[in-house]
Amino acid sequence: MIKILVVDGNAAFATMLQEMLETEGGYHVRVAPGGSSALAALERDRFDLTIVDMDLDPEEMDYRELIRRIRRVKYADLVAFQKQIEASACVGSRRQEVA
Repeated sequence: MIKILVVDGNAAFATMLQEMLETEGGYHVRVAPGGSSALAALERDRFDLTIVDMDLDPEEMDYRELIRRIRRVKYADLVAFQKQIEASACVGSRRQEVA
């Protein structure tokens, strides 16, 4: 099963995206509310895709720093940025990439 990590401080959007990816896409999805929790999740588990919100709280860790850290240790095969996109578009585009 494809495992996705969603990093988004907006709990309502992250939950909606998680539910859509799991129910419509059949993916296993974990949500991290910020950069520190995302790095901790990536240390514990391997994900096929990490989706990072570009509006992460810069006081905790902005998305640029998170991306740098992910790439430095190569925790994820692919890092995708998302900002106010339709969750259904994510499911459709990821299906095409996986197929």
